[in-house]
Formats: sequence, C-alpha cells, structure tokens
Amino acid sequence: MCDEIIAVVAPVDVRLKRLISRDGISESDVLMRMNAQLDEDFFRANADYIIDGSKPLKDVQRQFEEIMKKVMGT
Repeated sequence: MCDEIIAVVAPVDVRLKRLISRDGISESDVLMRMNAQLDEDFFRANADYIIDGSKPLKDVQRQFEEIMKKVMGT
C-alpha cells in the first residue's frame, strides 16, 4: 500500500523525555504507550529509510528533507 516507508527511531530514554515534555504525561503512561508499539528492530527491518530521531530537531528535519528529495526524484 506504500511506495516508501520512512521510520524515525530513537533510544528509549530520548523518546521518554520527549514524550513527557511534549504531552505532559507521566513516565508510566509513556512506557505503556511505548510497550504497545512495535520495537525498533521491526522498523529497521521494514523501512526503506531510517531517520535518527536522537538528533536535534533541525537535524531530524534535514534528514527528512533529504529523504523526500530522493523519494520525489528531485
């Protein structure tokens, strides 16, 4: 159903801090969400492109823009 799959992966501690900060929820709620998701190995094995989400936002955006240029053929 998809032409390309892009996954953003980051270490658990980075994801944990960002979700608590962004959503204002408890650590236990974040961990519950994360445990309901597929693990990083799944995304690494199935994605066409991987974005390193442990980097600062400007670097994540740059990675995304580079991938989109490839995908769009520009």
